Amino acid sequence: MPSIIDEQIKDAMRKGQFADLPGQGKPLKLDDDSNVPSHLRMAHKILRDNDLVPGWMAEGQEIDAAREKLIADIRRAAQANQATALQGLREAARKYNSKVLTYNLKVPQGVTHKRHLNFEQELSKAR
Repeated sequence: MPSIIDEQIKDAMRKGQFADLPGQGKPLKLDDDSNVPSHLRMAHKILRDNDLVPGWMAEGQEIDAAREKLIADIRRAAQANQATALQGLREAARKYNSKVLTYNLKVPQGVTHKRHLNFEQELSKAR
């Protein structure tokens, strides 16, 4: 159920109140790095100037995509009652959880950890 704020934003959009805002259609200027520790500012600038991301960020995106695919595969196999496929997916979930553990151990302090996938819980949701 949409919140009151969501409804107000949608109403303002319908009325065109967000049209012709300064900088519309242009990239945001995110040059303020005052919250970045001084010893990391140069590294962040080099990454930003070259459209690169730290390895752990790219790995996190891959883990998110793998989770979505694994859940979709579990649902499909459960609905088709494919026992052999589910056994393979159970092993894939174990490997996924191992990758999540490794990822969680190497991300910088303060970065939200990825959740493990509970195969049995996802399987029961699918049935």
